[in-house]
Amino acid sequence: DSSYVRDAYYDIAIDGTTVSDVQLQSLHGFDYIEPYTMLYTDPSYAYQAPISKTSNLFSWGPFGDPNSFFTVQVSVYSWDGSSYYGTVICRSSDTGQLVIPGSYFSSYPSGSLTSIHFIRHRTNEIYSDQLQGKIQTHVWWEVIGTGFIQ
Repeated sequence: DSSYVRDAYYDIAIDGTTVSDVQLQSLHGFDYIEPYTMLYTDPSYAYQAPISKTSNLFSWGPFGDPNSFFTVQVSVYSWDGSSYYGTVICRSSDTGQLVIPGSYFSSYPSGSLTSIHFIRHRTNEIYSDQLQGKIQTHVWWEVIGTGFIQ
């Protein structure tokens, strides 16, 4: 999204009053993700990224944010998208790659459509003197693509 400002700092405020000296930082997002074909949006090219019943390597960059973790979520639908079958979610450190075993998809019919979600998360707890307690924060950057069960 062109309106999203990467790596920006924001105050935490309630009703216009800043409640912490600590600021939140927006995430950088992604410069690349693989499989790249999951990003095809033209209807004639969408759903090109294969989700294998043997093994699936997903990768992204930049990576290595020590304060972040990463999830890949694959939701599965019927071949025509009319029925939802289920979702596989795997989590890892922000290492730049994640393998999801194909066995997680073995019960889904070949040819099923998928939505593929790459999500970088950053959580934190900040103490607020003004609130006399902790503020839990969660920022994330998500890219959603498409694929199919192979």
